Amino acid sequence: MKLRIKRIAGMISLVALLTGAAAPFLWVKGDSVIPGVRINGVAAGGFSKAQMMDFLQEENKAMEKENLNLVKDSVKETWNYKDLHVSYDEHSLDEALAIGRQGSLFQQWKDRWAALLSGKAAHIDASFDEEAVKKKAHQLIKTYSKPPQNAMPRFH
Repeated sequence: MKLRIKRIAGMISLVALLTGAAAPFLWVKGDSVIPGVRINGVAAGGFSKAQMMDFLQEENKAMEKENLNLVKDSVKETWNYKDLHVSYDEHSLDEALAIGRQGSLFQQWKDRWAALLSGKAAHIDASFDEEAVKKKAHQLIKTYSKPPQNAMPRFH
């Protein structure tokens, strides 16, 4: 009877060990983001490539409403991100898909458990139109770099 209990306990332990070892590979569907990954603070675990593209489009639409505020002393300028063509780069989404899929089998297992237990952040990079920024900068130069007229020194 004791031998049978030891065998059952051993089998249960073996199954628990194998399940723990295989679990990180079982809960990921094909080409989707592993659980625990966050993209720009949003939980993206389980997102497919198409869902990530939808997410990216939503983020880009939201970003079009954002502004870049430039402040120097009492001067304040506001540039709209839409005018600067600021948008998130879809190639950065590959970083989110790559988490838990690089390195050796042990490294992948370790990365997947780490993402599940403590989370893993993937960031998407934003790009902008350099020419649009240069044009805006030149407008600032024209506006604020006029030579003084009737300048007089002030002594305190």
